[in-house]
Amino acid sequence: MKLYLRAIFLFLLILLLLSGLVWLRFQNLHSKHLDLRLARFKSTCESIVSTYQLVSQTIAEELLLQEDVIELVHAIVTHEGDERNHYRGLLFRKLSPMYNRIRQYSVRQLHFHFPDGRSMLRFHAPHKADDDLTPFRPSVRIANTERREVHGYESGRIVHGFRHVYPLQYRGEVIGSVEISNSFQEIYTELIKHVDGGNNQYHFILLKDDLWYKLSSGQRENYHPSQLSDAYLCENSLAKVYDMLGGSVMMTTEMRELLDHLRADPAVAEGLRAEQDFIVASCFKGKTYSVLFHSVKNVDDKHAAYIINMHPEDYLVALQGNVRMQLIIAVVFAALLTFLQFRLSMSRAAQLSTQKFLQTLTDHMGQGLYATDLTGKITFLNHEAEKLLGLKEKECLGRDAHALFHVPNDTHEEDVCPVLEAILNNRAYEQQENFFRRSDGVRLPVELTSTPIEKQGKIAGTITLFQDISARQQQERELAETQKRLKKANRHLARIAHIDGLTQIANRRLFDQVLQNYWKSACRHQKPLSLLLMDIDHFKAYNDTYGHQKGDECLRAVAEVIQNSCMRPEDFVARYGGEEFVALLSDTGQADASHIAERIRNNLLQQQLEHKGSAVESVVTLSIGVCSLQPKLTDDPQIIVDCSDRCLYLAKEKGRNQTRSTEC
Repeated sequence: MKLYLRAIFLFLLILLLLSGLVWLRFQNLHSKHLDLRLARFKSTCESIVSTYQLVSQTIAEELLLQEDVIELVHAIVTHEGDERNHYRGLLFRKLSPMYNRIRQYSVRQLHFHFPDGRSMLRFHAPHKADDDLTPFRPSVRIANTERREVHGYESGRIVHGFRHVYPLQYRGEVIGSVEISNSFQEIYTELIKHVDGGNNQYHFILLKDDLWYKLSSGQRENYHPSQLSDAYLCENSLAKVYDMLGGSVMMTTEMRELLDHLRADPAVAEGLRAEQDFIVASCFKGKTYSVLFHSVKNVDDKHAAYIINMHPEDYLVALQGNVRMQLIIAVVFAALLTFLQFRLSMSRAAQLSTQKFLQTLTDHMGQGLYATDLTGKITFLNHEAEKLLGLKEKECLGRDAHALFHVPNDTHEEDVCPVLEAILNNRAYEQQENFFRRSDGVRLPVELTSTPIEKQGKIAGTITLFQDISARQQQERELAETQKRLKKANRHLARIAHIDGLTQIANRRLFDQVLQNYWKSACRHQKPLSLLLMDIDHFKAYNDTYGHQKGDECLRAVAEVIQNSCMRPEDFVARYGGEEFVALLSDTGQADASHIAERIRNNLLQQQLEHKGSAVESVVTLSIGVCSLQPKLTDDPQIIVDCSDRCLYLAKEKGRNQTRSTEC
């Protein structure tokens, strides 16, 4: 009777261990798969948004923050009535061709604002203006009050998306801001291009608390509660207003029914309340899906919406089938091990017969399995292990598993097997990545779990389950390579954002950064700093006379003359805007700076670039303002720019084609 009780206890123990191992493996693979999908989707979304931000930055710097555009905006701000509408029309006609081009690709809206937050000019709705945006557009308020760029998601009354708002200044005076925005439709289009697989479906829901207070009673008809939660809204696809905006993202019947099903899922309800990224797996109508919720933060870094991705999960279906098979095999395997223990006293022939039967069953396990005795000698090897290791069971029985195919870990002594050492200390050992050595010498990456087997209260040996993880490692390497390529592309875009596209010298954005660095360096070393602000005389007349193509060639030629005339490696030359250029000269006093300015002016005269429209000379000339000073940490670097600008103004007033300087 006692023998039978021991047999039952042993059977339950082995079954519990094997079932636990199978379940832990299933949970681990299930969680890793969903976590990897969530990480890849989040990385893709962030990359798309970052790329749009770089594109908007380039559009703003190259086209919108130019002097002629700034002057038109200033004119709108400083005039009233019909005169204001006249300048609005000039601004609209000037930028409409550019807006129509970029709208075909990624930009949904181009919108200018007054300093007090009122709408100045909507290019998507030019007839509508002067309405107050501050109650529901924090990005506009921040850009105008804090004078800084604002990038991020922000809901609107009709169009929702990622906004890029840039403050506008005219000679140090705040004159408003300009916004470039990308809607969820553009994000959706990019997701279709970049996310693997053709079965992905998407949906966009908005947090009601972030949107509802912005809407009038009529506008609220454009939305209805989300199927998932009354705390979220989605666009009413029947609303006619979206027809004018290219339509909303339509849901398939399949996705609508699945979202109805998920409304009752506690994990979804908890995830929505947490307002963070999460992913769930759900079985519906005989299919398994992963449903991913990516949290979208607004400009105040608060949760405002979710991008939902639904994807059929054939991998999880296969994984569930594999688990069921492994549990069945675990039951049979536990029963057989108990039977072997019970028949230990039987003859060698009976024992060999039982092992053969055991081998047949474990061949269908789908994982490599081997058993060892207390000294580490192999007592069993299944068919899958034979295939993975390139060995035959008869070659392995009685041999030391560590010496035969274990690859020593760098953190352990070469003659000590960490798995066997852990088992001998009566504790299970699980390792996500280890290496076995095949019979041909090739290293095989494996995931393994080893468990001690006790007999009559003493450790009798081990059972080790392992599987080949080469495919998983390859996927991880491919993901790492994809992220590496994305980083390289982002670095390339960042470089382009600092170079003026026409003259191939530094642009205004890079100049602002370099000025800060030179200013701090001059303060530390107590050295003078000089700045040359240069303007091509009567350049508008040059364009009117020779055309804009010749005007571009003239700008490139002037940039080359200035660059070649500043001969020190540390001399920094940039295009300041329009026909204005700037040279920043470290460790240079007033006299030397004026000398360099005259060298630039004379070198340009020697080029003899014809300019019949000039009232000064028959060739292209420069007016130059020079300012030199000893920087102080308590001063704003902008003072040297303002000083040079005053000198430039004086040079123009005194007849142009000359250099003017002053001690500041």
